[in-house]
Amino acid sequence: MKETDIHGTPHDATEPETLGSYLKRLREARGITVEEVADRTKIAVSQIAAIENDQHQFLPPKAFVLGFIKAICNEVRGDYEYAKVLLFTMLGEIEPGEAPRESSDPEKKESAKEIINKNSSLSPVIFGAVVVVVVAAIAYFYLSSQPQEPVAAEREQYDVIAEAQRNLQEQQAAEEEARRQEELRQQQAEEARLRAEEEARLQAEREARQREQAAAQQQATQPSTETATENPFAGAFLNDIPLSVRLEGLSEAWVKMVGSHGEAMETTTLREGRSLSIESQGTVIVALGNAGGVNVFIDNKEHGPVGRPGQVRRFLVEPREDDQYRIIQISREQYIAVLRSLGQSP
Repeated sequence: MKETDIHGTPHDATEPETLGSYLKRLREARGITVEEVADRTKIAVSQIAAIENDQHQFLPPKAFVLGFIKAICNEVRGDYEYAKVLLFTMLGEIEPGEAPRESSDPEKKESAKEIINKNSSLSPVIFGAVVVVVVAAIAYFYLSSQPQEPVAAEREQYDVIAEAQRNLQEQQAAEEEARRQEELRQQQAEEARLRAEEEARLQAEREARQREQAAAQQQATQPSTETATENPFAGAFLNDIPLSVRLEGLSEAWVKMVGSHGEAMETTTLREGRSLSIESQGTVIVALGNAGGVNVFIDNKEHGPVGRPGQVRRFLVEPREDDQYRIIQISREQYIAVLRSLGQSP
């Protein structure tokens, strides 16, 4: 038996009406396609088809379905409260016998609301579903905003690069430490060399002074047979042949040179790498405090050292007619006598 509902839409009153058949009947009565409803409500066509075919297993949670039904009812001008009762009936939350028919009577609509509210589990379920959806959405957006872990290949590549950087840093640190140690070793070696040279120089000076002091003491204990004017080498001063004597320092030494005509050089210190020279007409008297540390040049010809390092030497350089020369070693007493004969102080 056919009857007409409040919208003037005929339907079979002998068969129980479902949510899907109800909404589909209203849509077809208005001449609207599923695609048009989907376009207007922004609900997927598959969701609308599942609702009209009562395929609730393909539908999202009930909270979303209620929103879908309300939007569809607005488009097809259906009774939302009645549609909710049909939904709950389909879900088994309301017994089929309790479901009222669609009506425009406010009292009957209130009856539908009472049936919905009578089910005490309905509101908590809806509220719980909404809470679950909200929490799920918050969790999704929170997790999506967090930095993502790199995939295995990227992580492996990152680990390789990090390991290479660590190895490079360690190698650079080791090279820097080795360089610093080498510089320190060289610095210490140089300092040790300088200390050794200085100690050798001081030792040579001490030994020279000790020998001079010993010679002076020996002379003081022996009577001298020389007079102030005696000069056992007077013959060496009889020529006026030009003579040049140059002393070059190999190490530090004290020196004194006197020419036969009074060309005198006071006692001074000749340092390594320095030179002293005297030009004379005739014999030159030379005294060296470190004979091995002085290289002797006569008329620009190298003669070389006249003694050992630290040894005191006193000698005469006598020029000859044939551009030759003669070196005569003399004692301290003879040296003093020669200087006095020339009017020089020892």
